[in-house]
Amino acid sequence: MRTSSYRPQTNSTCERNNKTIAEKLRTYIAANQLDWPDKLSSIAHAMNTSVCTESTQYTPYYMVFSRECRTPIDTVLTAPTNVGPDARLFIDGLHSNVLLAREIAKENSLEAQQKYKAQHDKNAREATFKIRDKVWMDTRLRQLDIQENFVTNGKVHIT
Repeated sequence: MRTSSYRPQTNSTCERNNKTIAEKLRTYIAANQLDWPDKLSSIAHAMNTSVCTESTQYTPYYMVFSRECRTPIDTVLTAPTNVGPDARLFIDGLHSNVLLAREIAKENSLEAQQKYKAQHDKNAREATFKIRDKVWMDTRLRQLDIQENFVTNGKVHIT
């Protein structure tokens, strides 16, 4: 998805993550608010290792590394796995798990998009313009091939 740097509100995932980070920082920082940089790595780790999106239903860590993150407690409680002579089988299995996880995440994401679209469409209405209506148009970043007599105070006449 491409978003405009002039409209950060169009990237809802980024905005939601920023809101979550801000909430966590408010919870954990000291009263003088000077220790917030020390808390960022812990907050990022928590966000990357928890299922935080309904759309993919996987942790971000799993989507990148195709396995769940091993924490210090995991190394103590579980026996080490040896790849040994079956390394090729292990790698092939890992590769197929990655492909399967990405396919499932893609399907889950499409289902979530359809659900969000259906929710949006309940209240959405199509914009209707008539000839000679005046509409606002942002012309800061592009040259328009329109005649000056169609533009009045930033408004463009629809013809």
